[in-house]
Amino acid sequence: YIAPEVPIIKSNPNDETIIKLVFMGRLGQEKGLKTFIQSMSGSAWNLMELHIYGSGPDEEVLKQIINQSELETKCFFHGRQAHDYILEQLPLYDVLVLPSIWYENTPLTIVEAAFAGIRILCSDWGGVGELATYCGGEYLFNPEDKKSTHDAINMLKADILSGKQIKRDI
Repeated sequence: YIAPEVPIIKSNPNDETIIKLVFMGRLGQEKGLKTFIQSMSGSAWNLMELHIYGSGPDEEVLKQIINQSELETKCFFHGRQAHDYILEQLPLYDVLVLPSIWYENTPLTIVEAAFAGIRILCSDWGGVGELATYCGGEYLFNPEDKKSTHDAINMLKADILSGKQIKRDI
């Protein structure tokens, strides 16, 4: 069954000037969160904040990077939470971030984000990029290329701030 293409009317639901990004998952090197945060310049954080749900071996390293980069007012840790709670919270955000630096097969967080009606900012490697493309509302980047990351973020910001609707066929 292929559903008709239906635009999801949700660009910035709270009419806030802050674009809320969310990462949910294991805080490990393979997820690319460290690389993602380090690749963003100070100006890239304008109008954005990142909420991090999860735990793992890179948690303390990520906190140190955020402190050293003076991003404490832009990046927030929520710890590991129950799956049901995360699904309730997901629609409150604007964008799922999944900057994986390894070839994941079927990252279900992308499907959950799509059903929550939020955009997807993710690595274009392997199953991550493929699944995001199938879901729609995706902004893909090469996690090893700062320019690629910045271009995806700038396109994402422009679309959200202009009110561009997400077109999705799930």
